Amino acid sequence: MDSRVLQTQKWLNDTYGNVANFPKVDEDGITGNSTFHALIYALQIEIGVENPDGIFGKDTLRKCPTLRAGLLPSSEVPRNIIYILQGSLWCKGISPGGFTGVFGPLTANAISEFQTAAGITADKVVYPYVLQGIMNTDSYSFQSTEDIYDTYRNATALDTSTKLTLEDAIAIKQKNYTDVGRYLTNASSNGLDKALSLDEMEILIAVGLNVFPIFQTIGNKVSYFTAQQGLADGLAAKEAAQKFGFPPSATIYFCVDYDVLMADIEGNILPWVCRKSWDLIIPLPDILLPKTCLIVFVLTNTPRQRLLVDLLPHMIMVPRYLPANSAISLKWLKYIMEMVRHINLN
Repeated sequence: MDSRVLQTQKWLNDTYGNVANFPKVDEDGITGNSTFHALIYALQIEIGVENPDGIFGKDTLRKCPTLRAGLLPSSEVPRNIIYILQGSLWCKGISPGGFTGVFGPLTANAISEFQTAAGITADKVVYPYVLQGIMNTDSYSFQSTEDIYDTYRNATALDTSTKLTLEDAIAIKQKNYTDVGRYLTNASSNGLDKALSLDEMEILIAVGLNVFPIFQTIGNKVSYFTAQQGLADGLAAKEAAQKFGFPPSATIYFCVDYDVLMADIEGNILPWVCRKSWDLIIPLPDILLPKTCLIVFVLTNTPRQRLLVDLLPHMIMVPRYLPANSAISLKWLKYIMEMVRHINLN
């Protein structure tokens, strides 16, 4: 039992216990997910997140203030945020020297200790992403690559949903940007014309800007992300990228545009981006096949005939076994050929 963790837990319950839906914590002095969940929920209340959920997502990150030493508590709101910061440090196993609600030298030293352990610049400033790291209960790591985490650095890349004119492109280039992200297609519902055009592509290249492709139709809620949708999005993005002349090696950036829960990643996001989407259409074989070719064949004399496809990248299609009495239909054969056509196979 940690007395400072216990103090944090008591403060949370005393301060927010009467707030509707606030997740009260067990006052046991033991750090756990429930305590950090309550700390994040409290932070969301203080910074005005519309629907607090105890998850440090994009909306929380956007509204989170930057905290520095010497911040004087002019009202209950900033002081409570410092309490939340100090409580999070105690729960992380780092001593801020007390539980005072004041960002003093000892709290600043604790921030420096965390930043050093995380491998980022130890400037004692709590940027929103730093607080997110402190309050994160999952496995995490920061890696400092030059000034990658310096949010005040000059950017060299941007993305936009606005069609760019020659004047726009020149202005962007003059501001020392080198890369521009543009959408391959329009959204499917809102009517916004955000898609890159061939003329625009030529303009951007002509002024010396690199273009990286982005794909998003909706993608703003968890129900969108399914394996079937991932397959459809992948094929649509590939077709659009080919139209603009992007090489096969180009990276297409697919958007997940909502506050993602950890459970969403395993249940929705990964199936959306993985080759598992193929499995839902045609199951992989139950036996290990030679992984030297793409194999399409039919097992006959079984209770139900199944088409088995080894969908591995960089393979060629070989009709290994298609018996004359096979029940495979022309419709299925055409369907498979269409799938193969969309895969980069030589």
